[in-house]
Amino acid sequence: MSATIIDVETTGLDNGQHKVIEISALTFEPDTDQPRGEILNLFSTLVIQDVAPSEEITRITGIKHEHFSLGMRPEGAWLMLQRILDNTGCIVAHNAEFDIGFIKPHVNIKVPVIDTMTAIPLPKGCGKSLREICLMHRVRSIGEHRAFADCIALYQVLMLYNWQTILERARSPIVEIVADLSYDAMTAMPDDKKPKAFGFRWNPERKIWVLKIPKCDLSAEYPFQTIQQEGRA
Repeated sequence: MSATIIDVETTGLDNGQHKVIEISALTFEPDTDQPRGEILNLFSTLVIQDVAPSEEITRITGIKHEHFSLGMRPEGAWLMLQRILDNTGCIVAHNAEFDIGFIKPHVNIKVPVIDTMTAIPLPKGCGKSLREICLMHRVRSIGEHRAFADCIALYQVLMLYNWQTILERARSPIVEIVADLSYDAMTAMPDDKKPKAFGFRWNPERKIWVLKIPKCDLSAEYPFQTIQQEGRA
């Protein structure tokens, strides 16, 4: 059964108030015996919105309001994406929580979602961002922060791994690890020992450093105390 990599570019980070300005979906046929798979389809479009991207979004993505005339209206873009997702076995995305949060109000998702931030067995010391992963694997992106480019880059990384391994890791329950150390203790640590160096991300709402990993990776050790919590999305 095919798998579909998805990525979106948006006017901001809040899916409750910001809008999608680009959608891409790369469908491929995984090979469960070899680390390769055949591309079946690539759908990508800018999405016409009634609000212009901010200067910051334009700086990051290169997408300007005048470019929207080259894209599709939202209803057409979502209809096309729905057709693709209705004919795929699973969705693949990097930091899937973000992309799914933006597309879920517009399409019906009936297949499993694989988040490559945890499903790919990354080498020790590799960062979690797609850019860091591409650099580690010597994958050249055709353009950062564009949905179609990120889909192609992620596909190239996936082709370096056995698909069955990806599936097995995707089924492993996610465990949330919280860095249990004070602000003073963290600032006194060298950069290569701080939570960020181990893939932890700052959660501004909860004011903690958090790392979400598959349960199968719990053997990892850190140079600071941690608290484990299961069952967090």
